[in-house]
Amino acid sequence: MDFAEAAFYDVLRRRRMVRNYTADPIDPDVLDRVVAAGLRGPSAGNTQGADLLVLTGDAVARYWSTTLPSQRRAEFPWPGLLRAPVL
Repeated sequence: MDFAEAAFYDVLRRRRMVRNYTADPIDPDVLDRVVAAGLRGPSAGNTQGADLLVLTGDAVARYWSTTLPSQRRAEFPWPGLLRAPVL
């Protein structure tokens, strides 16, 4: 196994799901790199037919206001998700 393959398997092995976030802002350069990497993933027939919508700032609050009204937030199973600075 070469270094790149070993590094890839290490990333897969350590991967985990996170649903509890801080409200700390994400560096725009880091966010741009993450989005670019997400768009480079494989696609059927290499069509690259995917678009991503990234919400930051006030758009995040509007999203939660629209999709999860305040009266339902107390029963939301992942309250830490509501603090995510980027969706």
